[in-house]
Amino acid sequence: MEVVPETASTETTKAAGMMLEQPRPEPPFTVIMAGFVVDLHNRAVCPRCQPDGCPKLRAAGLTLKVWRARKPA
Repeated sequence: MEVVPETASTETTKAAGMMLEQPRPEPPFTVIMAGFVVDLHNRAVCPRCQPDGCPKLRAAGLTLKVWRARKPA
């Protein structure tokens, strides 16, 4: 049985007689940074947080919500 590397194209995996699931697309930079913002707030080290909340955390939450709600292409 031929081993096909993970970076192989769909055509290569079909030619080898195996069907591998296509990898998910890498998230955009803004989504990755939103995750870091949430992590920063979970560690309670944000210098801009106010008693009524943090605008950066709200924006990061919205970015992540939109990314998670999208339909995979």
